[in-house]
Amino acid sequence: MMLYVMLAVVAGLMIPMQGGANAEIGRRLGHPIHGAVMNFVVGATVLVIAALAVVREVPPIGRAMGGGTPWWAWIGGLLGASFVFIAVVATPKIGALNYMLCMLAGQLVAAILIDRFGLVGFPMRELTTQRVIGVLVVIVGVGLVASAK
Repeated sequence: MMLYVMLAVVAGLMIPMQGGANAEIGRRLGHPIHGAVMNFVVGATVLVIAALAVVREVPPIGRAMGGGTPWWAWIGGLLGASFVFIAVVATPKIGALNYMLCMLAGQLVAAILIDRFGLVGFPMRELTTQRVIGVLVVIVGVGLVASAK
Protein backbone atom coordinates (compact mmCIF):
# COMPACT_ATOMS: atom_id res chain seq x y z
CA MET A 1 0.00 0.00 0.00
CA MET A 2 2.82 2.42 0.86
CA LEU A 3 4.30 1.96 -2.63
CA TYR A 4 1.06 3.20 -4.19
CA VAL A 5 0.89 6.15 -1.81
CA MET A 6 4.45 7.11 -2.75
CA LEU A 7 3.65 6.73 -6.47
CA ALA A 8 0.66 9.04 -6.01
CA VAL A 9 2.90 11.62 -4.30
CA VAL A 10 5.42 11.38 -7.16
CA ALA A 11 2.58 11.84 -9.68
CA GLY A 12 1.46 14.90 -7.75
CA LEU A 13 4.99 16.32 -7.89
CA MET A 14 4.96 15.96 -11.67
CA ILE A 15 1.70 17.76 -12.43
CA PRO A 16 2.77 21.39 -11.82
CA MET A 17 5.96 20.78 -13.82
CA GLN A 18 3.94 19.32 -16.68
CA GLY A 19 1.86 22.47 -17.05
CA GLY A 20 4.91 24.69 -17.27
CA ALA A 21 6.79 22.37 -19.62
CA ASN A 22 3.83 22.04 -21.99
CA ALA A 23 3.19 25.79 -21.90
CA GLU A 24 6.81 26.46 -22.88
CA ILE A 25 6.58 24.05 -25.82
CA GLY A 26 3.33 25.77 -26.85
CA ARG A 27 5.00 29.19 -26.70
CA ARG A 28 7.92 27.97 -28.80
CA LEU A 29 5.59 26.34 -31.33
CA GLY A 30 3.31 29.38 -31.54
CA HIS A 31 0.08 28.21 -29.87
CA PRO A 32 -0.92 26.56 -26.56
CA ILE A 33 -2.69 23.71 -28.32
CA HIS A 34 0.62 22.69 -29.90
CA GLY A 35 2.04 22.26 -26.40
CA ALA A 36 -0.85 19.96 -25.54
CA VAL A 37 -0.40 18.01 -28.78
CA MET A 38 3.31 17.53 -28.11
CA ASN A 39 2.46 16.29 -24.60
CA PHE A 40 0.46 13.47 -26.14
CA VAL A 41 2.93 12.74 -28.95
CA VAL A 42 5.79 12.32 -26.49
CA GLY A 43 3.62 10.51 -23.94
CA ALA A 44 2.13 8.12 -26.50
CA THR A 45 5.58 7.34 -27.90
CA VAL A 46 6.97 6.55 -24.44
CA LEU A 47 3.94 4.42 -23.55
CA VAL A 48 4.08 2.42 -26.80
CA ILE A 49 7.79 1.70 -26.26
CA ALA A 50 7.16 0.76 -22.61
CA ALA A 51 4.19 -1.46 -23.53
CA LEU A 52 6.19 -3.26 -26.19
CA ALA A 53 9.13 -3.71 -23.80
CA VAL A 54 7.02 -4.95 -20.88
CA VAL A 55 4.13 -6.83 -22.47
CA ARG A 56 5.72 -7.59 -25.86
CA GLU A 57 2.41 -7.84 -27.69
CA VAL A 58 -0.23 -5.66 -29.28
CA PRO A 59 -3.31 -5.39 -27.06
CA PRO A 60 -6.53 -7.06 -28.20
CA ILE A 61 -8.32 -3.75 -28.86
CA GLY A 62 -11.33 -5.59 -30.28
CA ARG A 63 -12.05 -6.98 -26.81
CA ALA A 64 -12.55 -3.46 -25.45
CA MET A 65 -14.56 -2.39 -28.49
CA GLY A 66 -16.93 -5.31 -28.13
CA GLY A 67 -20.25 -5.20 -26.38
CA GLY A 68 -20.39 -4.54 -22.70
CA THR A 69 -17.88 -1.71 -22.51
CA PRO A 70 -19.67 1.30 -21.00
CA TRP A 71 -19.65 4.56 -22.97
CA TRP A 72 -17.84 6.44 -20.21
CA ALA A 73 -14.86 4.09 -20.43
CA TRP A 74 -13.90 5.84 -23.70
CA ILE A 75 -13.77 9.41 -22.37
CA GLY A 76 -10.38 9.09 -20.66
CA GLY A 77 -8.49 10.41 -23.69
CA LEU A 78 -10.91 13.32 -24.07
CA LEU A 79 -10.60 14.16 -20.39
CA GLY A 80 -6.81 13.85 -20.52
CA ALA A 81 -6.56 16.10 -23.58
CA SER A 82 -8.86 18.66 -21.97
CA PHE A 83 -6.88 18.54 -18.74
CA VAL A 84 -3.56 19.08 -20.50
CA PHE A 85 -4.87 21.88 -22.71
CA ILE A 86 -6.43 23.70 -19.76
CA ALA A 87 -3.15 23.36 -17.83
CA VAL A 88 -1.17 24.76 -20.76
CA VAL A 89 -3.46 27.79 -20.99
CA ALA A 90 -4.20 28.44 -17.31
CA THR A 91 -0.95 27.66 -15.49
CA PRO A 92 1.10 30.51 -16.99
CA LYS A 93 -1.74 32.96 -16.28
CA ILE A 94 -2.52 32.07 -12.66
CA GLY A 95 0.72 30.38 -11.55
CA ALA A 96 1.53 26.83 -10.56
CA LEU A 97 0.24 27.07 -6.97
CA ASN A 98 -3.09 28.68 -7.83
CA TYR A 99 -3.61 26.24 -10.69
CA MET A 100 -2.87 23.26 -8.46
CA LEU A 101 -5.13 24.54 -5.69
CA CYS A 102 -8.03 25.17 -8.06
CA MET A 103 -7.48 21.80 -9.69
CA LEU A 104 -7.36 20.12 -6.27
CA ALA A 105 -10.66 21.74 -5.29
CA GLY A 106 -12.25 20.48 -8.50
CA GLN A 107 -10.80 17.01 -8.01
CA LEU A 108 -12.14 16.78 -4.47
CA VAL A 109 -15.64 17.85 -5.48
CA ALA A 110 -15.63 15.34 -8.35
CA ALA A 111 -14.18 12.59 -6.14
CA ILE A 112 -16.76 13.02 -3.40
CA LEU A 113 -19.58 12.87 -5.99
CA ILE A 114 -18.02 9.87 -7.75
CA ASP A 115 -17.73 8.01 -4.45
CA ARG A 116 -21.22 9.01 -3.28
CA PHE A 117 -22.98 7.88 -6.44
CA GLY A 118 -20.64 5.08 -7.52
CA LEU A 119 -19.84 6.70 -10.86
CA VAL A 120 -17.40 5.50 -13.56
CA GLY A 121 -17.01 2.05 -12.10
CA PHE A 122 -16.20 2.98 -8.50
CA PRO A 123 -18.14 1.41 -5.63
CA MET A 124 -20.56 3.67 -3.77
CA ARG A 125 -19.16 5.09 -0.55
CA GLU A 126 -21.08 6.81 2.19
CA LEU A 127 -21.10 10.61 2.22
CA THR A 128 -20.06 11.32 5.80
CA THR A 129 -19.93 14.59 7.65
CA GLN A 130 -16.15 14.22 8.01
CA ARG A 131 -15.70 13.87 4.24
CA VAL A 132 -17.83 16.92 3.51
CA ILE A 133 -16.07 19.03 6.16
CA GLY A 134 -12.66 17.87 4.90
CA VAL A 135 -13.47 18.91 1.34
CA LEU A 136 -14.91 22.24 2.49
CA VAL A 137 -11.79 22.95 4.58
CA VAL A 138 -9.58 22.36 1.55
CA ILE A 139 -11.79 24.57 -0.63
CA VAL A 140 -11.63 27.36 1.99
CA GLY A 141 -7.84 26.93 2.03
CA VAL A 142 -7.79 27.19 -1.76
CA GLY A 143 -9.69 30.46 -1.52
CA LEU A 144 -7.32 31.84 1.12
CA VAL A 145 -4.17 31.00 -0.83
CA ALA A 146 -5.62 32.10 -4.17
CA SER A 147 -6.70 35.47 -2.76
CA ALA A 148 -3.32 36.19 -1.11
CA LYS A 149 -1.17 38.80 -2.81
